[in-house]
Amino acid sequence: MFDHDIIIIGSGVSGLSCAKILNDNNKKFVLYESQPEVGGRMSTDFVGEHKLDRGFQVFIKGYPLYNDVSDVDQLSLYSFLPGALIRLNNRFYKVVDPFRNIIEGFKSIFTPIGSLLDKLKILKLRISLLLKPSGNLTNNISTYNYLKNNGFSEEMINNFFVPFFGSVLLDKDLSTVKSTFETVYKAMSLDNICLPENGIVDFPKSIYNQLPKDQFCFNTEVTAIDNHVVTFADGTSTSSKSIVIATDATTASNLTQSFKAPLYCGTTCLYFVTSRQLIKEPMIITNAGEGFINTICCLTNVNHSYSSQNLISVNVNKIIPDITHDEIVDSVKLELQSWFPEIDFDFVKLYEIPNALPKHTPSEFNRMRNIPQGENGVYFCGDYLYGASVNDAIKSGLETAGIILSLD
Repeated sequence: MFDHDIIIIGSGVSGLSCAKILNDNNKKFVLYESQPEVGGRMSTDFVGEHKLDRGFQVFIKGYPLYNDVSDVDQLSLYSFLPGALIRLNNRFYKVVDPFRNIIEGFKSIFTPIGSLLDKLKILKLRISLLLKPSGNLTNNISTYNYLKNNGFSEEMINNFFVPFFGSVLLDKDLSTVKSTFETVYKAMSLDNICLPENGIVDFPKSIYNQLPKDQFCFNTEVTAIDNHVVTFADGTSTSSKSIVIATDATTASNLTQSFKAPLYCGTTCLYFVTSRQLIKEPMIITNAGEGFINTICCLTNVNHSYSSQNLISVNVNKIIPDITHDEIVDSVKLELQSWFPEIDFDFVKLYEIPNALPKHTPSEFNRMRNIPQGENGVYFCGDYLYGASVNDAIKSGLETAGIILSLD
């Protein structure tokens, strides 16, 4: 006999999605979370009057699986203008989706971000992805090779895809498997990029709010799993017929020794309050040139509830080695002042997130898909199994719940 039928470890989006489906099917679970609240990597801190997401995080409303676990229409969402403001050769160029904003999209044709042929190829790619069923997204090549195969020039790849999608995927080399790029690009084409009312944590909380609270144990770290027994940091243990490990891949690997974890893409995110708005529009700023900065989000241009002041996040798509936090802040601030010399920047907080997204090259993606499931009742669940997106994190939770439900 076991103490429990189902234990879930981790309350990120994958673990919560699994819990939601199990609960919908009257399956009781107990979920253990090492942190004081749900969210995992989709977390928000309240620092003074500011709402600070842990890293560069936006809510891509077009992901198809959101409504399998939540009612997105019940979330208060604030939208970015569909496109980006790209900095190239010390100038800013607005690139806007012409399907969503005809006037601004037409103006984008005349920017030096790629040739006219490149821009026509973007329209062709967008249409082909919208017509392609989500289940038909294949995984055999990198995003870079996929773009080259679709005829995009190096100039277009370096000046548009690398600064924009390289920041979304945290992968400036665009080595990420193409199915992840297709999933993200299709979702961005379908609907808006948004910020939730109270930060990115609003989405995982919307799943948690549908679940029985007495089945969650917070501030409870799992240190070992062996033969259906789960051991905690305080030395106590419990047992379960099925154990769902819904942590990041590194933690899952350390707990079970069942597979070698993939490498992760890290990111450094800094928050500043500015003396006035950097730009008027609710847009993401990306950098196609040199320097530390990859993206800037003018958060309060989009959602005033993030702060009563002008709050921005500045994102560097890597962990910067051999340099102190003070040196990072000084370097980024100096770069910001060179971009916007008339504006003052007051530092708020810095986050280093080494495990922001799994590094999904085609070979690593295929290796993760072959991780054994169900040995000694252990099931793995997370974005590292399907793709580096929130949609794939949900998918993993749904698939794992389906496997467990099929055991009856």
